[in-house]
Amino acid sequence: ISNTNVYVRFYNLCRTPLSTDTPVLVLVVPVGLQNTGSSVGLYQFHPAQPVNFTTGLAIRTTRLIAVADATAIEADRTIINLTYTN
Repeated sequence: ISNTNVYVRFYNLCRTPLSTDTPVLVLVVPVGLQNTGSSVGLYQFHPAQPVNFTTGLAIRTTRLIAVADATAIEADRTIINLTYTN
């Protein structure tokens, strides 16, 4: 279903996150900024304070907002590019 938001969840883990884990940060990618096949939207997030991942960085994407949601999104819905500052 491509008419729903995508929730990108970031975890301070060095393993694959589970739906029972608690994210450190959750970003919402609105429907209008997702891949439509002919164009790709751009969503940038610049935190006011650094977000520290002292154990590791794990990412999970879901279709629903609930923390324990495990509803998968389609494979071509989101492209995630990250930069790292030490």
